Amino acid sequence: MHLRILMLIALILCAPVGHAKSVDQAVLIADMVTIDSSGNLVASGSVEVMYQGNTVLADQVTYNRRADKIAISGPITINDAQGNVIKATQGTLDRNLQNGILQSARLMLDQQIELRADQLARIDGRYSEMTQVGATSCQTCDTRPPLWQIRAKTVRHDEVEKQIYFRGAQFRIYDVPVFYMPYLRIPDPTVKRYQGFLMPKGQYSSILGLGIKLPYFIPIGDNKDITLTPFISTKTNTLEWRYRQAFVKGTIEANGSLSQDMLGSGVIRGYARAVGKFKLPNKYKLNFDLETVSDDSYLGDYEIDTKDRLESIVTISKASKRSYRAANLINYHSFYDNNGTLPTLVTFNEFEKRFMPTYIGGELRFNIQAHSNYRRSNDDRIGRDMARLNSSVLYRRTITGRNGLQWSVGGQGRYDYFATKQDTAYPRTQTALTADSFAEVRLPLVRHAKNGSTLIEPMMQIGYSERQVLDLPNEESTRVELDSANLLSLSRFPSPDRYERGLRGALGLRFNHNFQDDQKIGFVIGRVFRESPRDDFSYSSGLRSTKSDYLLSTSYENGKTIQAMARAIIDEGASVTKAEAVVEFQRNKVKVNAGYSLLKADAYEERDDTVAEWKVSTRYTVNDNWTVSNSLRYDLVSDKTAQAGLGLKYQNECVNIDFSVSRRFTVSGTSKPSTTYDLTVDLLGFSTGGRSNVVTRSCRE
Repeated sequence: MHLRILMLIALILCAPVGHAKSVDQAVLIADMVTIDSSGNLVASGSVEVMYQGNTVLADQVTYNRRADKIAISGPITINDAQGNVIKATQGTLDRNLQNGILQSARLMLDQQIELRADQLARIDGRYSEMTQVGATSCQTCDTRPPLWQIRAKTVRHDEVEKQIYFRGAQFRIYDVPVFYMPYLRIPDPTVKRYQGFLMPKGQYSSILGLGIKLPYFIPIGDNKDITLTPFISTKTNTLEWRYRQAFVKGTIEANGSLSQDMLGSGVIRGYARAVGKFKLPNKYKLNFDLETVSDDSYLGDYEIDTKDRLESIVTISKASKRSYRAANLINYHSFYDNNGTLPTLVTFNEFEKRFMPTYIGGELRFNIQAHSNYRRSNDDRIGRDMARLNSSVLYRRTITGRNGLQWSVGGQGRYDYFATKQDTAYPRTQTALTADSFAEVRLPLVRHAKNGSTLIEPMMQIGYSERQVLDLPNEESTRVELDSANLLSLSRFPSPDRYERGLRGALGLRFNHNFQDDQKIGFVIGRVFRESPRDDFSYSSGLRSTKSDYLLSTSYENGKTIQAMARAIIDEGASVTKAEAVVEFQRNKVKVNAGYSLLKADAYEERDDTVAEWKVSTRYTVNDNWTVSNSLRYDLVSDKTAQAGLGLKYQNECVNIDFSVSRRFTVSGTSKPSTTYDLTVDLLGFSTGGRSNVVTRSCRE
């Protein structure tokens, strides 16, 4: 008959009686406790000892009072105060469970890393000294070696510094030595930020050759750090860097690279970018995104980005329920503008205030904008600089009738000032006064049924504007889009340098249906009518004639499985001038993102050729370990692939291997087409490689 005995043995495992009040007591739980002929206490049968956050589980525990030692027979399991687990066959510990030696031991750190040793010595409750060690985060089986392991003559784990020190270490794959390291230090799995090397990345590029990236992480206090990444290849010596810092009211991150390569004249090339967000006094916000590059081909050569221009912007803004104000300073650097014909420095400032008049009802909006752009060229026309000041006062009142009919009426007054410099084809300054009036009618019809709810909303607007005809260059309104957001707008030009005049109207129909099973479908169809055509609209905008092309926009959503959106501008001959569609499908192991875009040739928008392309990216999870992905961008006009990529990823409980190949068939800036291969191997479990969240493999005999 097993008796479960609970004993408090402070006189055995604690300090002397005179100090008992200041020291934690120990607890011993066992099936049987006896005193042998030598006066030693022997606890046997499911023994559990708890003292100062440490717990020992064993078959038998013998306390030798004369030697002041505890002999433990296994299997033994020790859970320390830091959450680490030690398993062993037998061992000896002092009465405080802080010092001792364990045989055939296994140390498990944070359920991630396992270290097996012939012998483990506990020192001062802080160090674990091990001999003849094998360390891995892989599932270990008696019948076969792990996928990878680090074999070492000696290993020390420091629980305070949270570091693991290896001496005479070998890195092995399936027990085959790959390389030797006389000394190695790595952080244990509980470390989040510690100075040292991160996982390397191998890369081959048809432009840069074969190389390797080896990041080195340097924490600078608790709120900032820097990562230096040497990139050494057959054609370049590059140092990549990233700096991060968190403040009480904001963050900043800067990154970039410096290169000396064999691609050009041998001068040092580079790129830098800084992004920051800060909260200022009085609820203002500061945001900035600054970037610069040494030459037009650098981003493409080093596969940093494929964009055709750099945009640096600084914004100070404040938004509240009734007002908005913002000041923007923008700098553009185009990779395709060698003559300085595009603006390089742009400022845009805006203030808007809303009022809700008590006596007349409705809403009153006051808006003012100040804008300027500067070109670096000083030549006439080519170097044209412009500035404008625009203000408006808008009043709108909406009334809802008993039958649900919504009426909106209102008016607007505008004052616009424009200044033109370095262009003799246009007047130096021009001003304009504008008066608008409008009326809108909406009839939202809602029906609720067992299969869901339906909304059908016919919409109509009529408006009239008077404004002087100005002789202005088209600086900001070269790209005009007709969409569901501006169907009922007074002017569909994106900027005040162009403005719709005369009598005009718009008709639209909105339809939405929400099913009971989370499916949603909707569409918007609309058309704009005007008294006379407008030749300052582009042909592909669909707004040039007295009757615009048809706007058609639709969307569909099926819970988390399918999300789709499409919109198009269609003329009366059923010809599409602009179109785009995006579809995302995700179900079980498959995820697909696909997009289509079409822009017909339009000289007014400086597009000499039609642009049409497909974009497709897929990801297929083969099983718990393997994932295959690919991406493709195909030019339908030239009938050629513009960009393609393929990725293969393997991950189990102890390793993450990511291989990808990508091909860019087009020129980026002045960088020629290139092919790039990337290989990254992360040893999971160590803080440098990340934690393992994958189900472990099972051991088979």
